[in-house]
Amino acid sequence: MTARGILKWIVARYLSLSLWQLIQIVVILGYFWAQYALQAQLSNRLTNIIERLDKLEDYMNGKDYRKLQIRTNDMGQRNVPSRAKRHADQTGMNNLLQRLESLENRFAASNNFSAHEGRTFCAQGPQGTHGIPGKDGIPGRDGKDGTTGRDGMNRFVGRDGTDGRNGVPGKNGIPGRQGLPGRDGATGPKGDQGQKGHRGKQGARGPPGDPVTCSHRASGSSVFIRWGRSVCPSRTGAELVYEGRVAGWRPTGEGGGADYLCLPLDPLYLKPPSPGSNSRASLYGVKYGDVQDLFMRRRGRGPNISYHSVPCAVCRVQQRGSSMMIPGTNVCPTGLWTREYHGYLMTDTTNNTRPEYICVDADATGVKVRHNKGDAGKALLTSVQGQCGVLPCPNYLQDWELTCAVCTM
Repeated sequence: MTARGILKWIVARYLSLSLWQLIQIVVILGYFWAQYALQAQLSNRLTNIIERLDKLEDYMNGKDYRKLQIRTNDMGQRNVPSRAKRHADQTGMNNLLQRLESLENRFAASNNFSAHEGRTFCAQGPQGTHGIPGKDGIPGRDGKDGTTGRDGMNRFVGRDGTDGRNGVPGKNGIPGRQGLPGRDGATGPKGDQGQKGHRGKQGARGPPGDPVTCSHRASGSSVFIRWGRSVCPSRTGAELVYEGRVAGWRPTGEGGGADYLCLPLDPLYLKPPSPGSNSRASLYGVKYGDVQDLFMRRRGRGPNISYHSVPCAVCRVQQRGSSMMIPGTNVCPTGLWTREYHGYLMTDTTNNTRPEYICVDADATGVKVRHNKGDAGKALLTSVQGQCGVLPCPNYLQDWELTCAVCTM
């Protein structure tokens, strides 16, 4: 095989080696290199020792003395294995060093060891003090990054342990301080009149009164209509007969009456309409006109009632057989009269009709209907303003809305 073929075989063999085999080869070569360097160092030191021994022997025995013959066990055997040879060289070198130090110490004690017959030889002096530490060297370069390690083996996740027992309940804390009272909430809307309760037991008979010297209340009962409300005033003892909606006539070619009616919510009929009965009179529901500035909404009264349907209630009071509506004032005459309610004098807004005047409650409510404002012209209620002239002013004020009151006795 030629040298070229051998080289190809070595290259192919080297390329086919695994990483572990390459690492083993590098380690073996490094080991041999270290052994070679150690052997060279030992040889240099041994040569230095021999030279120093030659000088000492020459000084002691004169110029004609033969050089020191190194014993076989000092120089080592050349036929022994390398490890034993290195051990023998090390042992021989240590023996030579001991001999050299012994000779130098003997000459150091003499006064004329430095000059004898003109020869120049200097023995080793005592060890000097330590020198100043040298400067720090330049930091070496960073080594290359190592290869990424393999992922560790997956471990099985253990099962969750059982829940521990509940601890002992702690003691109750100290009660906190009482908070400040909250603000008063907004006043809610006025509720409907509740059902009449059961009649109570008759009370004990009172003491006899003073003799009557004037007229007494009229016996019997009276009925009045509360326009603008669907309940009767409870403070006066009035009871509700029925509630309804205000109805009236509007200025059309059809017939109709001039007064306002309080129609019940559940009407009853005798028969359906007959064919060809278009010449009959009509009755329409009544709405408020633009009364936003008249009935100012206080808290709890609800929204604006303009263009809402007008409710009504027919009420009855006992032991007061007379009733009347007083226009132009909101109080009743003093004495035996009781004010059932007060409000504003109102009538229809149309110029072509002359309906009656009614007293609408000052705390009036409205019923929202589906028709819009443009469809509200069938019958609209509005307030009545006093006009100076024939009316006595300044008792009456120009263009001020007139009030009213419903009184019973």
